[in-house]
Amino acid sequence: MTAEKRQPKGYSFASTDYDIFQVIFVTRGRLRFEGNGIEVVLVPNQAVLLGPGSAFQLSCPDQGYEGVCYMGPAPEGEPARGMAAPVRADSAVRQLAALLVKEIKSPATCMPRLRESLGVALAWQTFRLAGGNPPLPSSPGQYRRYWCERAGQALAATLYSRRDPGEALAGLNLSYRQLARYMREEYGLSPKQYQGRLRLEEAKRLLVMTDLSVTSVAYELGFSSAQHLAGQFRALTGETPSAFRERAKRRKTRAAPRGAAEAGSSQSASV
Repeated sequence: MTAEKRQPKGYSFASTDYDIFQVIFVTRGRLRFEGNGIEVVLVPNQAVLLGPGSAFQLSCPDQGYEGVCYMGPAPEGEPARGMAAPVRADSAVRQLAALLVKEIKSPATCMPRLRESLGVALAWQTFRLAGGNPPLPSSPGQYRRYWCERAGQALAATLYSRRDPGEALAGLNLSYRQLARYMREEYGLSPKQYQGRLRLEEAKRLLVMTDLSVTSVAYELGFSSAQHLAGQFRALTGETPSAFRERAKRRKTRAAPRGAAEAGSSQSASV
């Protein structure tokens, strides 16, 4: 849920085992936060992240505060449990909060989910600023796999762009050289090769699920030409994109009558 937040002077709330995930962005007044050995007064353009299982106290000893909040699932795949921390908003959080305030005060009637989407984005960005990286595993293999998964996710986000791996991985808190070494050890591929493999797998999906021409698929996925895609595709699969598409269509056609027959027999048996 995304909503306005407002508490008067004298407000106080404490928890030793918080049961939800919440981000509060302060737009007016002062909100005192105490937790994890930190005591700080939050003023406008600051936020606080409260994770499930966290212990903290919020209060307004000298004046109330106003703001916006997001309450809901923690960012997917990231362990926010136990986290409770004040956050100084960056420009992205401030812009998201300003849009959220505007949407709460004058909701767009044609976009009912906009407010929730803004709230989720605000929560994600605040979580990142709070240092929301999962605790690193102790074993070398787990540590390597963790960073390879992060790198893989970053590279997957570049499939429809022409960003090179260096740009894609620049936002991770590990050097490109170290990430490249881990990916070779874990996957037997460099970041560039891994990115290329992801693009070819996405090309397979587009060839089967859409009617885009091979040339369009190539340009959508950042290949310089249909011939470039065809050469890479043949090296991986042993066939051209067109041959792959035709074989997939034939397989789908053969499977359809069989599925229909099974459905008919199931209906007869149930009568």
